Amino acid sequence: MIDENSTIISVVFLLAAVHIFRQQNVLTFNKLFFKAIIFISILSYTFFYVVNCFTGEGITDAVIYHLKYGLEGSGFGAYKELVGWAILFIVIATFGFFRMLSYESDSVKPHNFPIILAYCFVMISVAFNPTIYDLFKRISRNHHEGLFYTYYRTPTIISKSDTHKNLVFIYGESLERTYFDESLFPGLIKE
Repeated sequence: MIDENSTIISVVFLLAAVHIFRQQNVLTFNKLFFKAIIFISILSYTFFYVVNCFTGEGITDAVIYHLKYGLEGSGFGAYKELVGWAILFIVIATFGFFRMLSYESDSVKPHNFPIILAYCFVMISVAFNPTIYDLFKRISRNHHEGLFYTYYRTPTIISKSDTHKNLVFIYGESLERTYFDESLFPGLIKE
């Protein structure tokens, strides 16, 4: 589920950082570094909302799986328009932010406090960025699920008779095609 509050906080702090930063006369390196952080933030916002259109829950295990093993069979044909709008948003937002930062300040000497404040604001914005926020929640949730095995005791099963054998039949109605790849899962499934 999307946490709209984290997105709002992130965007507000990013805009505040840009506003403070553009009023300062800073070195070219600082401007380039600041622009890189903004560009990464824009990519991150766009990635999150495109992924959310697919899943409805933000970044899920399915998203991580497809990023790791490929996008084949994902059915992206219906989302060409969404991807086109996302690319257009990235171009326009990047151009807009870079244009705002190209404004030259009348200030002759840069002051350290506003620059440090702008960097603090941009770091807060990155921390509350929906992609980073969602990944952090997913990692912390997986850590807590790992506690299950701390308290779980494997049951001891004692066979009452040596003459009876158990038969286990597994029916895979719609297995992912990836499980048939012998290089990833050797000997898992025989066709």
